[in-house]
Amino acid sequence: MDLKAQRRRVEELDAQGTLLERRIEDLIEELESVRLAYSENRLERAASIPLHTLPDDVLKLMLEAAYDHEDNGDCFELQSIVITHVSRRLRQLALSLPRLWNCLHLDTPTPLLELQLSRSGDLPLRVLLYHNKPERRDGQSAILRDNNMITRYVEQLGLLLRLHAHRIAHLTIDSHSARLFLSILPRLHRQPFPQAMLLELTAERHALTVKDPYLLPECPKLDMLWLSAIPASFSNVFYESLTYLSITDTKVLHRDLSDVARACPNLAELHMSSFRVVTNTSETIRFPHLETLGLGGWSRPDIYLDWLDMPSLSDLTIFSADLIPHRFDTRGLESLRPFPTARTVEFSRMQVSAVPLYDENILKYVPNVTTLLLRRCPAKDGSLFEHLATADPPSLAALQTLIATELEKDAQDVLLRIVQHRARHELPLKEVQLGRGILDNMDEELLRALGEHVAVTKFEE
Repeated sequence: MDLKAQRRRVEELDAQGTLLERRIEDLIEELESVRLAYSENRLERAASIPLHTLPDDVLKLMLEAAYDHEDNGDCFELQSIVITHVSRRLRQLALSLPRLWNCLHLDTPTPLLELQLSRSGDLPLRVLLYHNKPERRDGQSAILRDNNMITRYVEQLGLLLRLHAHRIAHLTIDSHSARLFLSILPRLHRQPFPQAMLLELTAERHALTVKDPYLLPECPKLDMLWLSAIPASFSNVFYESLTYLSITDTKVLHRDLSDVARACPNLAELHMSSFRVVTNTSETIRFPHLETLGLGGWSRPDIYLDWLDMPSLSDLTIFSADLIPHRFDTRGLESLRPFPTARTVEFSRMQVSAVPLYDENILKYVPNVTTLLLRRCPAKDGSLFEHLATADPPSLAALQTLIATELEKDAQDVLLRIVQHRARHELPLKEVQLGRGILDNMDEELLRALGEHVAVTKFEE
């Protein structure tokens, strides 16, 4: 066989090998889907069969499916404990499944908490505490009981941190008690969490009034962090894997954001709300990978937009903002730096601007937006609705989709004016999406007039 024939033969064999590899991959996918279908079918059939007649593998599937269903919603305490008291056989099966035991509620009595820990094997732990404020009408005895519970929660969390911090993957603490947080926050800072991927701390607004913010714990694998009414400092940490951060009900200063940018270099989503900041500075803070930004709650959004350098920003949400046109009265528009990559913007529950130009100037930050969502925004003089219906030339030349939901009747009327205004200036919208019962309850004549200019569809949250 000559050299050319050998090469052709090798190429043919390579091609056949590639086809075989693809076929094997297809067969593996088919087998996996058959296996899943078989498991689901066995579970469905098992629902109508007496438990004692089912094989162990089906019962295990049922237990794990029940746990998954619970895990995706609100955990019901001690459900796994109850399972073990149904029958000896179910108890043995439940004890052989550590995944049924690794979700720990700190309001569980200590003996049961220790029992769950002993049965959870080496699996990562989910530790949860939801601690509601007692009703005033319950009197002094309820306050005394609440204080005793706080003491127990602190003790149990201390035990978990001392013995099992290396296993905690998810920690949620939601409590009204300043005393509880004053006790546990210093402990959290001193304790590293090598497996933690999600940390959520929620205090009552204004409960923690401290001069110096709390230091955060070391969490090398942390992916998501929620801080509500927790004055925290990022100056001592480095969260390279963190992609989601929410900071609410607390003040965020320029230096705080600088610390966040340094500590979280790969942050992709940032939400800040319910804070007041009046500091102006020309120094920008760079978030190279930030794609989603949410600002709101009595904030002055333009201050933060001036601070931030976000070359990857695609989604911007501004909600419940206090639109005070301070910067445009003093400095004008010469220093405004737009975010050309932003494609989707949401304005939610906006206050009426004191000066009509303010809304227009806010839009100048996002000149290339293609989708605009207006949620519960007013349509009075000087509002964003009025600006979109009257600006000449129209703002947001690239806008294709307008979404409106939770609107008053006067805002619905302005929608038609917006659509007609853009059509007259040869910047027509492609689609208007209406939500929250607007589409079903809109006047037929108004809906028909909208439909003459643009496709009208229902907005699905």
